[in-house]
Amino acid sequence: MKAQAVVTISMMAFLGGYAFSGLVPSHAPSQIEANISPAPSTLPFETRALSGVWEGSWGGNLASRVVVERIHPGWATVLLAWGDLPKQAVNHGWMRVRAKLLSDGQFHVAHPVNLTFTVSEDGMILVGTKGKADPTTSIVLRRAESNASLAQLTTNPEVRQ
Repeated sequence: MKAQAVVTISMMAFLGGYAFSGLVPSHAPSQIEANISPAPSTLPFETRALSGVWEGSWGGNLASRVVVERIHPGWATVLLAWGDLPKQAVNHGWMRVRAKLLSDGQFHVAHPVNLTFTVSEDGMILVGTKGKADPTTSIVLRRAESNASLAQLTTNPEVRQ
């Protein structure tokens, strides 16, 4: 991110998970370009399965999308996007972060949220939890089409379950 870009994120407990409060988008969602690179075939299925677009709802209210763009040795490039949540004064936005790859189809994001994501055995669901110390589920995401437009998160669509 550029030095002038300021992203303020505060988290609060909400419905057994987290809700974003006071998010300031780093760029307008219409400017997002997800660049998904296929995971190397030499990686285990669980790690390869992380690659792609995942969508769901944070706390049942906040439209969310996680895009695992590239898997590198030991880490991944991940794009986080969220929709509007007018009742909580949250505006849509996105950010690209570096996540630590863990074993068995997991990755950990330390900022802006502290979550560990785990892919299901069939590679169709991605679950974000607070971690081993507190395995409370914070967000459940389902695999989406790789061409899913991130700009569509400007509203809070009904969650596809």
